[in-house]
Amino acid sequence: MGKVFDIVLVSLLWVVCCIPIITIGPATTALYYSVVKSIRRERGYITKEFFHSFKTNFKQGTITGVIFTVFAVIMSVNFYVVKQMDTKVSTVLIGIYLVLCAVVFITALYAFPNLSRFTLTIKHLFKNSLIMSIRHLPMSIVMALIVLVALFLMYLVPIATLFVPGVSCLLVSFMMERILKRYTPEDVSRADAWYME
Repeated sequence: MGKVFDIVLVSLLWVVCCIPIITIGPATTALYYSVVKSIRRERGYITKEFFHSFKTNFKQGTITGVIFTVFAVIMSVNFYVVKQMDTKVSTVLIGIYLVLCAVVFITALYAFPNLSRFTLTIKHLFKNSLIMSIRHLPMSIVMALIVLVALFLMYLVPIATLFVPGVSCLLVSFMMERILKRYTPEDVSRADAWYME
């Protein structure tokens, strides 16, 4: 019951911190960090860990979130314009846009967990996330499907927002943690070793 309460609590924290829109990045980073550390590893308190990560990664998380949001807006406009064309060229462009969106989407799936775990520049964050997403494509596709189902469920049944963010993040973490461990230096200090368990 304690874990169920934590999942509901972290879901609410994520939703509240996403309200300003530009803070979606640090909120998502904090969601992943607190779910893995407090719910899976049972280290610390969910609220404390969430806001610790939120504050620590606020700047980079915000920049990263804004970049992905701007891309989403641009692609939405592009899709709208191309659909109005209704030609063979528009069909090709839609195909290209869909592939581009898919690549960016799975890159975003890795960006926030990476930010929660490693100290990286924005450039290296995007580069590493893209490489990981392609290198581990089968798991990337499964994680993408989990997130898409979660987003659709929250859109369809708004009350599901009370638990879906935490549950979907937990499910994704089982695959994501296996991947992140491969890129974690072996000489981590004991203080940081909780995520190597």
